[in-house]
Amino acid sequence: EDQLEPSLTTLLVPTHERHEQLKRLLRYLERAKLEIPVLILDSSSDKVHSANAKLINSVSLTVHHWRYPTEADPYTKILDGLDKFNTPYCSICADDDIIFLPALRKCVRFLQANNRAAAAHGYYFNFTEEATHFQVSYLVQKNESIRGKKAINRLEQMMASYDAVFYAVHRTDILRKSLFAATGMKTTLGKELVSAFVTCLHGNIERLDNTYLGRNTETSLPYNAWHPHQILCDDPKLLFSDYNMLRNIIDEEICVIEGAVEGSNAPAIDLFGLRYLAPFLREDILKFIIDHRIFIGDTAKQTVDKLWDKFVFTKRPATPQIDLYIYDGQTFAPSVPIPLKQRIDYRYDSDAHNGHRRYVFHHEFFYPEEGGPCIVDRETVEDIISQLADY
Repeated sequence: EDQLEPSLTTLLVPTHERHEQLKRLLRYLERAKLEIPVLILDSSSDKVHSANAKLINSVSLTVHHWRYPTEADPYTKILDGLDKFNTPYCSICADDDIIFLPALRKCVRFLQANNRAAAAHGYYFNFTEEATHFQVSYLVQKNESIRGKKAINRLEQMMASYDAVFYAVHRTDILRKSLFAATGMKTTLGKELVSAFVTCLHGNIERLDNTYLGRNTETSLPYNAWHPHQILCDDPKLLFSDYNMLRNIIDEEICVIEGAVEGSNAPAIDLFGLRYLAPFLREDILKFIIDHRIFIGDTAKQTVDKLWDKFVFTKRPATPQIDLYIYDGQTFAPSVPIPLKQRIDYRYDSDAHNGHRRYVFHHEFFYPEEGGPCIVDRETVEDIISQLADY
């Protein structure tokens, strides 16, 4: 396999009070023979930080360990971490996620060969690990690449169909600019959006045809104001004040890049912003928030919890399972047409580094739209299983 020169790119791993998750990630990277340096940005308490330090000393990887205050904001940690190395490219992996090294290497090579690209990534999938099996639940962020000769065109594409690019492989100088631009934002959502939008203003964002990252869907850190619905439940005016700041930052950045007159892009940014926000303003969700927050008198947290239970974490119906390979043990079951509206999960037993493991691929992983076509081919599934064997 075409490994990278360690001087090319760095992997940043922010962590906070999750030693076991960090341990598993580093052991996985060790088994997968990661050749590039890893920068651990650790805001854990004394006990966990000490355990992390012992772990880092025990792995055969090039790891640099930096400590931060326990209350450190993730964006602040990463922005500071960007000054701890000098590789031209870098990427971020949460301590409970899985990054696939072949795709990481391909993204770096792509950026080397394509100067107009600011960042590159691939496909993402959601997973959870149960006591008896490993669930692969959904393939996310499969939108097209964001390309355009002008910054305003790329911004329109991103705001029309937003995809997070936080975990992509970035040009380090552009990631530094995007995170610095986000420092003035008051909400976690605002920081995410500004950093993503500034990245696309500085170049194309390429989606390569490879599975790039597995996202753990277990509950993570409860960041403040990280979703439009959460903000609407708690303090709606914050959404508008943060947006005003976002518009000014983006307008100034476009003026610097394209030599435009300050304020000239504000109307376009406003229209793009409304397009981004529209999916979050469904009538049933707004009525739910109004009823519970205003008339019933629930607290913001109670409203968010009930909203999530009703619209996000709704109980998944029991779904029958069949083998991933059927008939002669060779036919890829998802490629066989199924009756309309019938839901089927697909199981597969395989060897992993720690012994036997069962994988269950959810129906919606293959069929995100009810009645729609299967969107994932056999090669992609087998690549995921192969990569997960080391995790």
